[in-house]
Amino acid sequence: DRGRAPGGFIYIDNFVDAVLTASAEAPALGAAINLRDDTCETWAQFLGDLARGIGAAPPRFSVPAGLARAAATLLEPAHRALRLKGRPFATRHGTHLLSRDAAFPIEAARRLLGFRSRISYAEGMAATAAWAKARLAEDSAA
Repeated sequence: DRGRAPGGFIYIDNFVDAVLTASAEAPALGAAINLRDDTCETWAQFLGDLARGIGAAPPRFSVPAGLARAAATLLEPAHRALRLKGRPFATRHGTHLLSRDAAFPIEAARRLLGFRSRISYAEGMAATAAWAKARLAEDSAA
């Protein structure tokens, strides 16, 4: 679906900030609170930014969600039957995650915790890409 679904991403430092605040704020105790960063990047933007950040080409095409689910439904049992290692190229769970709007409302986090993303999407993506590049370099050296 061209990656149009918002991913509901949160940078780890922003997540930790919110969890620590929630553990110390009485109004937040027992409350159901969704967390994500202030902005709503799509899967296409996230995957493209991450690919560029690690020096890879961004995804060039997209498969409609229904077709991806159908393919995953066939690939999963085939993968098991062939006793292949690792995960299938596509899974039903993965296609579900990538095709659903995960930008859940964060008004409770704002109201009860005063939550605001301290680290912007661009800053978080730059740090994430640097971390991923370092891990990839370690893996290729091993």
